[in-house]
Amino acid sequence: MRASPRRIRTATPKDIPQLQKLYRGVKEIIDYPGQKHDKRYFLAFMSPGRLLLVAEEKGKIAGAANGEIDFQTRFAFITNIVVAPSYRGQKVGSALMVGFAAEAKKRKCTVICGLVYDWNKPMHKIMHHLGYKPSGKTVLYTKKI
Repeated sequence: MRASPRRIRTATPKDIPQLQKLYRGVKEIIDYPGQKHDKRYFLAFMSPGRLLLVAEEKGKIAGAANGEIDFQTRFAFITNIVVAPSYRGQKVGSALMVGFAAEAKKRKCTVICGLVYDWNKPMHKIMHHLGYKPSGKTVLYTKKI
């Protein structure tokens, strides 16, 4: 088993081709009509009020985390944690979560929120391991149309 990636850093536009490849290679990603393959999707998370981090090992992106920062409430919202299949089980997701929390704290956030699908057991394990707790304060309403 490899150690966690050497470097967690903010993504740059030069990372977009690798990010597109990463997101395409992860079958669990729910792609809303191509947005995660679109360069504009990644550029949007490089703008103020948003955050896109990458886990880099030897110049290769092993994973990514993206989310939004609400400066008014001082909440950070994790949208996605994506880890390449070949790096799973090697603490990449945990390293991204720790990096996301550190960056959110630098931006004066006091709370991090993340919605995790019920079926995503590995992510639930990471959340619990890092001290996140179900809040019971959010109800997700859905309606098939």
